[in-house]
Amino acid sequence: MTHRTPDPRSLDAPLAPGAEVGGYHIEALIGEGTCGRVYRARHPVLGRLAAVKVLHRRWSIDAAMVARFVAEARTVNRIRHPAIVDVFGFGQLDGGRQYCVMEMLTGRTLEEHLTVEGALSLDAALPILTTIADALDAAHTAGVAHRDLKPANVFLETDGETLRPTLLDFGMSKLVDDGARPSLTRTGDAIGTPAYMAPEQCIGRAVDTRADLYAFGLVAWRMLAGRHPFQTESTFEMMAAQIGEAVPHLSAVVRTIPRGVGDVLAEALSKAPEQRPSSAGTIVERIRTAPPTPARRPWASPAVLAAAAVLVATAWGVTVLLGPAADAPADHPT
Repeated sequence: MTHRTPDPRSLDAPLAPGAEVGGYHIEALIGEGTCGRVYRARHPVLGRLAAVKVLHRRWSIDAAMVARFVAEARTVNRIRHPAIVDVFGFGQLDGGRQYCVMEMLTGRTLEEHLTVEGALSLDAALPILTTIADALDAAHTAGVAHRDLKPANVFLETDGETLRPTLLDFGMSKLVDDGARPSLTRTGDAIGTPAYMAPEQCIGRAVDTRADLYAFGLVAWRMLAGRHPFQTESTFEMMAAQIGEAVPHLSAVVRTIPRGVGDVLAEALSKAPEQRPSSAGTIVERIRTAPPTPARRPWASPAVLAAAAVLVATAWGVTVLLGPAADAPADHPT
């Protein structure tokens, strides 16, 4: 009898509707990325929907990637927070591909939301930032640094007129409370997404939860400005900016944002980890209580307005006399 060697491509083919994975039946492919595919699936008895993430075979035979994949499920269960996606099963398919079964979410990512809607007002951004901060602080309390916080890893579901965020993808996370536990990465590895990596991540230094606070500051900056603070053309330029270029003060970019809010984010985006606030919740609370006075437009200062008035009056042939009382309020005539 002749035994045929399976075509390697068939071992990585998309799962067909009806295929059983971890007790769930696949219904449809809903997403695909570099590392794997995500399917909508349903429990045949309970009717419960789930998302099934299946690693591509090339990554399923990579011991380090599999370790991260399994660690994500364990990490999420270690934190157990309602705003962190629930992972409730994982295993291996015939052919060797790794999979995990996750809570099914309906909506779009914060990245997609910002791309469509543009900048958010401070009032619209605060509830989202508050929930993300609460989830992030819960992870940090459990001794877990996310290390890949970005708008694409925040999922927004619509609950009436409210956007309910859920923090995704702890696949890059790192336990930071036990120095004896072996790390899944070596010092010198730059792990994360360059546009949201802290300076210490970019240069491959060991990171802790303070790297997440830098990323949180960038996410908040992006939400309120509608764009990333660094407009670069390459990964190298982005990482160089993260390391050596100060993030522009938000109130200088968005004139309606109070300067106090920009000050809080400037501290969160400090290049030195020890100069950042103590928690994401602290950042949000300081943003919430910042004085509401918006940054003054340079052209709207009293001196500039007075000069403009003189020019207009002169153009109409009116003689203008300016004295010490020129800056006095209108309801206090001299």
